[in-house]
Amino acid sequence: MPQRRNGSQSASGEVRTEAEVSRAMALVAARGTRRDIAARASVSPDFAALARELKGKQRQLGNTVDCWEDLAPVGLRSCVRVESFVGGVLHLIVADSSTAFVLDRALRSGLETALRQATAGKLLRVRTRIGAV
Repeated sequence: MPQRRNGSQSASGEVRTEAEVSRAMALVAARGTRRDIAARASVSPDFAALARELKGKQRQLGNTVDCWEDLAPVGLRSCVRVESFVGGVLHLIVADSSTAFVLDRALRSGLETALRQATAGKLLRVRTRIGAV
C-alpha cells in the first residue's frame, strides 16, 4: 500500500500533494470558462479595427477615387490603383513600367489638369510607383 502523503487522492487512486492540487486549481482558473475562451476568440475587435481603418481611408481619399474613376481612360483603370491622397499629392500604384509610361502620357496630355479641376484645386501633384495593383 502506497504511503499517503499530506494531500488528497485523485479518482485514479494517485495521491496528490497540496502543491500539486493548488497548481491544478490555478491552471483551471487561468484557463477560464468556455464563455471567456469564446470572448477571446471573437473576431469582433478585428472587424471594428478594419472598419476604423476603412473609414480613415475614405476620409483621406474623399471623392478623389471617384474623380479618378470618372476621368481616367478605361484601359488604365484596371492597371492603376489609388494609394493615397495626402498634402495635395495623389499617389498611384501602377502594374508595370509600360503602364507607368502610358499614365505619364495621359497625365501630361490633360488628365492631371482635369483631375485638378475635379478636386477643386486640392490636387497639386501626381506621383506614381510600380507595385502590386
